[in-house]
Amino acid sequence: MIIIIMISVFIIGAGGISGNHIEGYSALSERVCITAIADADKTRAESLVQKHGLSAKVYGDYREALSEQVFQIASICTPPGTHCEIALDCLNAGIHILLEKPMAPSLSECDAIISAAEKKKRLVSVVAQNRYTTHVWNVKRLLDEGHCGKLLYSQAYSVWWRGSAYYDTDWRGSWERAGGGCTLNLAVHYIDLLLWIAGKPKALTAFMTNIYHSNAQVEDISMAYMRFESGSVGELTCSQIHHGEERKLVFQTERAALEIPFSVRCSKAKPGGFPEADPQTQTEIEAIYKRYPPLFQEGHIGQIMDFVQAVETEKDSSALLLTGHTGREAVEVVTGIYKSAVTEKTVRLPIAETDPFYSRERMLALMPRY
Repeated sequence: MIIIIMISVFIIGAGGISGNHIEGYSALSERVCITAIADADKTRAESLVQKHGLSAKVYGDYREALSEQVFQIASICTPPGTHCEIALDCLNAGIHILLEKPMAPSLSECDAIISAAEKKKRLVSVVAQNRYTTHVWNVKRLLDEGHCGKLLYSQAYSVWWRGSAYYDTDWRGSWERAGGGCTLNLAVHYIDLLLWIAGKPKALTAFMTNIYHSNAQVEDISMAYMRFESGSVGELTCSQIHHGEERKLVFQTERAALEIPFSVRCSKAKPGGFPEADPQTQTEIEAIYKRYPPLFQEGHIGQIMDFVQAVETEKDSSALLLTGHTGREAVEVVTGIYKSAVTEKTVRLPIAETDPFYSRERMLALMPRY
């Protein structure tokens, strides 16, 4: 007789992103069961249970659920300013956590979460579901396998458009509750991909402002220029003022320009060095790309499947593509952008614990209120 032990999942936060987590766990319904959902707005949590046909118990305070039930996994889907406290409470209760991006608004909070996870021997995975996308995965593979030559320059264009009503919530426009604006809460996905594909920056120079959203304290546009440890360079634009939202990543290499969503362009030199199209190299690279298989699952579902498997098999964090450390790396770049923009100086990474921008309290005292 085979006994199947179901993993008990607790969803904390019933906002829009929680639906992605529910769908991910529902794809593994023979192995996991969502047994509780908590939200400060209990009515919103009840609506989520009804919408997805769950048998989960609803709580207005996640602490009450922790005192009543035993969980193996908690998905934390609350505003960034609450992440650290909730994550620490869950880890101290012996629960593995899947933490929505960004990991936390400050490096000190990220380090507190990582330390607690290591002490309790629990897994932490910070959501960066865009890694689980076929065109992202396969562009990285093209670069890693050397088909395009040396990486020279990277561009991340994380641009969105949001009307003023976007900041009518009680947290999005606040440094204290949101931890930041478009750089932390939207561009963190593209920062993660930039780090994963291009590597870590060792220095950056940045600018930011709020140019359109008068009902928010936080930035609605930032720009940063980076030098990576590999010697390559790059730039990042984060925005909430771009009509059309034409987001992309571009990687200029010795042989080609690779773009995500996937496209490839190649040039070769005419006599005298001026360019002309190189269709032969383009066809070669496109053919290699087409031979790569698609991912089995993409987005949140892909990440949740890997996380659940690591929990089931009692693996350590080395089994995860996305960990507390990868989540922290993205926050460190965001922190560097904020520091450079505020001080109007080039910032070198990593940021030390003695730096005023390392802790949330000290950083908040320095941030502009637009």
